[in-house]
Amino acid sequence: MDFSDAAPTTEELMGVKAFIQSFLTGAKNYCLYPENHVISQNSVEKAAKCLQGFFERFPDLRLEVGRDRLVYKNEVVFQEPTDPENLATILARDGIQWLEFSEGFDFEELKDFFRVVKENKNWNQDAYGDMVTGLWEANLPNFRYMAVDIYWESDALIDFSVLSEQTMEVCSSPEPDVQQKILSAKSIAASDDSLWRLNEEEVKSLSKMVSDEESRDNIYDLLFLVFVMLTDRVKNNNLRAGLEFVEDELQQALMQGDFRSAYRLISGLSKMRSGPMCKETWAMDDFDQFFLRISSPKALSVVSDNLRSIDTLNSEDLKLFSQFFLLLHPNAIYSLVPLLGETRSLNVRQQITQLILVLAERDIGPIEDLISKPNDIVVEWLVPVLGQLPGERPFELLQKLFKHQSVGVRKQAIKQFKDLNNEVIKLLFTLVEDPDESIRNMVLRALGKDRNRVAEDLLLKYLEKRQYTITNHQHLLACYRALGRCGSSPCFPFLQKVLFAKGWFPDFGKSVHRIGATVALQALETKEAKEILEKASRSFFPAVRLAYRKALEVNR
Repeated sequence: MDFSDAAPTTEELMGVKAFIQSFLTGAKNYCLYPENHVISQNSVEKAAKCLQGFFERFPDLRLEVGRDRLVYKNEVVFQEPTDPENLATILARDGIQWLEFSEGFDFEELKDFFRVVKENKNWNQDAYGDMVTGLWEANLPNFRYMAVDIYWESDALIDFSVLSEQTMEVCSSPEPDVQQKILSAKSIAASDDSLWRLNEEEVKSLSKMVSDEESRDNIYDLLFLVFVMLTDRVKNNNLRAGLEFVEDELQQALMQGDFRSAYRLISGLSKMRSGPMCKETWAMDDFDQFFLRISSPKALSVVSDNLRSIDTLNSEDLKLFSQFFLLLHPNAIYSLVPLLGETRSLNVRQQITQLILVLAERDIGPIEDLISKPNDIVVEWLVPVLGQLPGERPFELLQKLFKHQSVGVRKQAIKQFKDLNNEVIKLLFTLVEDPDESIRNMVLRALGKDRNRVAEDLLLKYLEKRQYTITNHQHLLACYRALGRCGSSPCFPFLQKVLFAKGWFPDFGKSVHRIGATVALQALETKEAKEILEKASRSFFPAVRLAYRKALEVNR
């Protein structure tokens, strides 16, 4: 195929050949020495600089690949005999037809390219895979290529040339009529059957063919099919049909609990979707619809239906499970949340929660939808996720949950506020008269955690203006204690007035305020507070001395 618009200039050819020479040397050294070895690093750097020099004069560099050569605009710029060490042979072996380096292809991308060559240069069972798969996974932004499946273009799977000439002669004889067929069959049955026996070499050859076919990477074939459809620049339904076929294969993998195959499929498609060849709107739409479909509760129901117990997954399968879900649309949250109730393992629960968190950072919609449903247990599970999400919307949702009907949900919402700024303090104070005593105590402990003027003002106003509607003694004492812990000198006048008041609070049944004021002064722990307490301990009024003693008992 001719990708050129015009014949290359002499300067252009010299630049290409100079790069190829440094490129081949770099690839060879990278394969021979460790990645961090000085020779490897220097070779990569030299080739990268040579390519950058080319880009200063020309926009890109595209090479057609032959079995023994590399061609630039119909000019052979590299040629060596076909050999397993010949880079052109390695590329052609895996079906790569052309390579294109674009401006921006730098040291890091070239190093990744050499790593792919190193891992896949040997075509045997020790190789990591093949060049095409390796380049997909490398996802180099300034590099493009075209590949074809060499298997699809090959001859029949069984090569009959390995059979003996005698056998071939029998198999290729003219077909007789029906009567002759019967006679021939009887004759063959009565004769020596050695004609139909395969020798040892033939058995080995056929066995290898069968083994190769059984071990053929069907996932690679599927991904390549989609890749070929993606290269069609004209909008059509082929890509959509190919993705639907992949969807069926994905369902089969999930039904079998094969998260490795599921992850490989989705990983390959995800890289294609984010690659430069998927910039066309129509292709992007097809990919987006595919990921929406496979992330739906209907598509992922096979996971929970066929997963006997998520706790039974070994560490490797759990890792693949996580990698698979991380590539899905945030709608996968709908399927992940129920799994939280199916695990007893704290580690597994934390991993699922982390998956939900990562997906929710992309789109909080599914979380917002689920917490609006009348399922208190699910909402309680999701509150910690909201607490870790950045932005205003999670804060607003947590604020709404302060009024949730479930005590457990409200408690979880309070726990999410660990760093108390003035806005959070005001928000927490709205729960100071929550119907549940344990929540009221949580709030007051939070308000009294540190010295804070906002919390002091709120509690001072609440007690001084008698804004409380809960007259329970324990609640009032807890409010005074919180005031003492968060307060400072501005609250002294009020506390003195309550402690030494004459007749403002009758002692019969309402001494809780005197005791509360004493508790607050004890919590203040300042010199002024200690002087007031000393005065109270020696007070002429029995009610004051009694309040002082009661406060000591309360704080024991």
